[in-house]
Amino acid sequence: MAERRALRLRYCAASSRAEREWKGDAERWRKKGWSEAKIARALAEQRARHEQDQQVRRDEALGDAGQWLQRIDALLAAGAARVGLLVRDYDGSVGARQPKPPERHWPRGQLAAADLLAFEPGTLNWIEGG
Repeated sequence: MAERRALRLRYCAASSRAEREWKGDAERWRKKGWSEAKIARALAEQRARHEQDQQVRRDEALGDAGQWLQRIDALLAAGAARVGLLVRDYDGSVGARQPKPPERHWPRGQLAAADLLAFEPGTLNWIEGG
């Protein structure tokens, strides 16, 4: 799904930034006289720590998204026909008039926690019971 692809793209962007930083680290270490084997070990340790940190963040985010799904289920079970979620990045005053956002509709049965994490900012996502 496009939503899961967006989640993967965000992860890849963070990893590519880290890779650029690690290349700078490797250059500094070379200038200090480190051997290529020592640099390779240090980079492997950095990558392993980064992957572990990313996994912890993904797990925490999925847990938070799961709690949101429970809240949505409770609202739908209480009789709401649909629940709207809007992810918005504000640039300026929160009270400033905002343009009407584009909308997307999701049947609750097709919405997973990973989908919530991949919601595009500025889109009103309607989750519909049924």
